[in-house]
Amino acid sequence: MDGISKSHLTIFFTFRKNGESGFPPGDPEITRFVDKALSWKNGKSHGSQEVMMAHSHALALVLGALRTLCKWRKRQSTKADTDVFPQGEVACQWYERMVPVYKDITISPTGLLSDMISTTRSKEKIEFCHETIKKAEKILKSLL
Repeated sequence: MDGISKSHLTIFFTFRKNGESGFPPGDPEITRFVDKALSWKNGKSHGSQEVMMAHSHALALVLGALRTLCKWRKRQSTKADTDVFPQGEVACQWYERMVPVYKDITISPTGLLSDMISTTRSKEKIEFCHETIKKAEKILKSLL
């Protein structure tokens, strides 16, 4: 995913539970939103209501992410590129803002590279996830 994201516009989320670490760092607000869909129960195993809720959450998340991306794109565009969508350039700008930020490299007793590199989400990635969830929750209300 990392390699293709440098040349093609991609939206990616990392699902990690609280306390889990790894690379790339998790997007906890996205994970919580998805967990709501997966944990919703109406007393029936895989009933139609349960399936509808899961699908509604998934659709709302995708639409929320796309709307947030469109808002970002409008802020980035200039008059010169309004007629042409410079995909490579836009993808590169997006990647640079979404890629994890390296905080620290330490000597790890385990010797594992993933335990030695400490990363966090970029400020832009955090804002993107928060805005995506706000939009997704609004969309979800309109779907249900």
